[in-house]
Amino acid sequence: MSRRSSKSGSKSGGVFVQKAKSDVYTMMLALSLVAILFAILFLCLELSRYNWDYAGNNADAGQHSGSDIHVAQTSIPEIQLGEFI
Repeated sequence: MSRRSSKSGSKSGGVFVQKAKSDVYTMMLALSLVAILFAILFLCLELSRYNWDYAGNNADAGQHSGSDIHVAQTSIPEIQLGEFI
């Protein structure tokens, strides 16, 4: 029976692959992950102000008087086609 020759101290059974360097796109991906995590945090803080009532069961819809709502009245100028021909 023959034995394989191996050097002492070397790892057997592996392939050496260099670690990929991070570039601009990797940093942009990490930055977007951080932004999403901050958005989730702020969403949780906002929902905690409303006791996590996201269904709107205690909403005060329809209890405003008509005087609170103001609609802007605008006039549209008329354009005659003879001016541009």
